[in-house]
Amino acid sequence: MAKAMMNSSWVASAKDTAVKAIQVYNHNTLNKFCTTPGCTAGKEQLDKEYGTCYGGTLCAAMSQQLDYTKCKAAMEETLPYMLRIQESAACAKDGDFYCAELQSGLMVENLKCYAMFMTPGVYNAHCEPECVELWKQKQQEHPGCMALLESEMKEAYVAGDKLSKALILANKDETMHGIAVSMNQSMSTFADVCIRNK
Repeated sequence: MAKAMMNSSWVASAKDTAVKAIQVYNHNTLNKFCTTPGCTAGKEQLDKEYGTCYGGTLCAAMSQQLDYTKCKAAMEETLPYMLRIQESAACAKDGDFYCAELQSGLMVENLKCYAMFMTPGVYNAHCEPECVELWKQKQQEHPGCMALLESEMKEAYVAGDKLSKALILANKDETMHGIAVSMNQSMSTFADVCIRNK
């Protein structure tokens, strides 16, 4: 009975209504943020302060395993950059559409495809037809934002990889240092594997 109810037209309609409400809320919130100079000013300084404070706290928590000074230096260099990668698209637009709306929209529209899109190398061996179609649909609707999303994913991967290697090299157990050398240097996006190479 519960399965029949979940597949009912009422539930599908309620989901569509909820998705639309989330999309409208996200758009209005982004519009307010992006058109208010006080909101966008000072983001770089905030990122730097956050990276210093949060990075230092994380490194202190891991100080039994990691050299605190090396860990903190890696965090302070990488965390602000990782935050800026995400923020760079916050106010970027494709027509009247904020590119930041794309990720949240994909998440609520199809969580499985969102996971495949956002975790390169994990799910990309399986090019689910529904996800290929969703990617193509979004590419047609918002080509600029999709290009930006793909660029962000690659930059975030490179930054995350750099941070991971630095933290491994900060490990007090020097036998761990060899792992950093063998880590993967490149990644493929969902579009690389499932769209362009098909």
